[in-house]
Amino acid sequence: METWEGTGAVTTGITLRWGRHELMGQLVTDPTTGRVGRLDGVLEHVARGAGRVLRVEAHMRPVDGSGVEWTADANALVPMTESS
Repeated sequence: METWEGTGAVTTGITLRWGRHELMGQLVTDPTTGRVGRLDGVLEHVARGAGRVLRVEAHMRPVDGSGVEWTADANALVPMTESS
């Protein structure tokens, strides 16, 4: 169960672990922001006890020269194609 307080998240009953993703290391589009980046890592938010993955967070590195990294929903990422 997650509990949210103020502007920061306070979690209870959640374990974080590194996950895998079929697009790891590839260029992808984050459809929420429209940004393009390289998928650098995946963090899974797992319910303690049940072991159920609640959220899969992608860590993105920009390719636009901005230097500003961001997180995205790993399940929503779209792979870049040669025609993109």
